[in-house]
Amino acid sequence: LTFEDDNTFSVTTDCNSAGGTYQISENSLTFSDIFSTEMYCENSQEAEFLKLLMDTNMHHFTSRGELIFDLKFDSGAVTFR
Repeated sequence: LTFEDDNTFSVTTDCNSAGGTYQISENSLTFSDIFSTEMYCENSQEAEFLKLLMDTNMHHFTSRGELIFDLKFDSGAVTFR
């Protein structure tokens, strides 16, 4: 997951490349306009991963430098190590 200064991001999933825009305001983080290439990969978890991005509400870093995405409606968190 790569964040650019122009508020765009890119990511390589287990199947495709994807990207879109992001907005940060204090600890709030939202992703939008997500697009991806459309190769078919059996058993891919790409759709679930992209949904997690869309469900991101807040972000923070741990003392170990891990990036945490807190999901909307207290539905969990995603940890990037």
